[in-house]
Amino acid sequence: MIRANVFLARKNVDDAKQAFLAAQILDPSDPSALVGLARLSLSEDDRETAAKRLAEALKVAPDSIDVMVLNADLAHMRGDYAAAHAEYENVRQRRPENMFPLIGLARAEIAQKQLDPAAERLDKVLKRVPKHAAALSLRTSIAYQQGNFEQAESLASTLLGLSPNHLPSQLIAGSASYALGHDEQAVNHLSGFLSARPDHVPARKMLGAALMRLGDGAQALKVLEPLGKAAGDDAQILSLLGAAAVRSRDLEKGADYLGQAAAIRPDDAASQARFGATQIGLGNIDAGIAALEKAIEIDPSLDQAKFALFSTYLRAKKYDEALAIADKTVADKPDLAVGHSMRGVVLSAKEDADGARAAFNDALKIDPKSLDAHVNLSSM
Repeated sequence: MIRANVFLARKNVDDAKQAFLAAQILDPSDPSALVGLARLSLSEDDRETAAKRLAEALKVAPDSIDVMVLNADLAHMRGDYAAAHAEYENVRQRRPENMFPLIGLARAEIAQKQLDPAAERLDKVLKRVPKHAAALSLRTSIAYQQGNFEQAESLASTLLGLSPNHLPSQLIAGSASYALGHDEQAVNHLSGFLSARPDHVPARKMLGAALMRLGDGAQALKVLEPLGKAAGDDAQILSLLGAAAVRSRDLEKGADYLGQAAAIRPDDAASQARFGATQIGLGNIDAGIAALEKAIEIDPSLDQAKFALFSTYLRAKKYDEALAIADKTVADKPDLAVGHSMRGVVLSAKEDADGARAAFNDALKIDPKSLDAHVNLSSM
């Protein structure tokens, strides 16, 4: 049995199997060999053979804790979480001092979305052994699923202190840090995770977004570009790629990606607005105006698109259209100075000095510190 377990630890499956079979022949009443063979079957994802080995082991030693635990593990792997829970509870009652069944019970409860009782069990384990890796890993997952990102970030950091290359913890730490706006930490954790799992699309998207929030468009584009060919109709990836390209001052590439995203999401105001702004940056004024107008038609509350369209109308000397946006802003938000200042700018461009002064003074009545109104009034 010692030789078999050594082979198993070294992942030498064939020699381990032969050693376990030899041990079984030598002592058929010892369930250890059958348990070892069952573990080998599970490692090869041969659950049917594992179940047969465990059934044989239970006949030989019906009270074997090792057999019960592995039987519970098998039930969990099959997705029969209720049966797994019952098996782990049986072990817990027989060995209340053993923490492993508590871990198993928590895993079964997490799989059934029973997060609160699972958290209670794991907290008991961590109270006894604060750096219990399996308990920390599961507790971290619960905290993240419950939206407690600060706790998830803290627990994942503790676990990474014990095992720096633990991939699930790197992913949760990065995701929690991103949710909290801790972008530098998110970049650090997600970069480490992607070095081992470069094909993980959600992590790559999140890393790109974190880099964008840090203002590093060039690095964000480098991270996101491997997703470009496989993006297909994923508008989120295309939008991220477009935004990163624009931030990197590659407007043509950005316009291409954002145009694809806008085509996939024709009814999404934000996609239309981003595409419109990029077109205007490239000097394609008519295409930009059309996209921004569509964005505002879809979502009249999209202020960013309104202001971009207002500025574009001014540059194109479409003063009536610009004034319509200013008037609508004043009507929708009469207590904000910005709409009145917008009216003043348009009226000044139309050479209506009296109207412009009145509009800027209206802005100052609302906000005496309005810089736009003061600057424009002083220049008249």
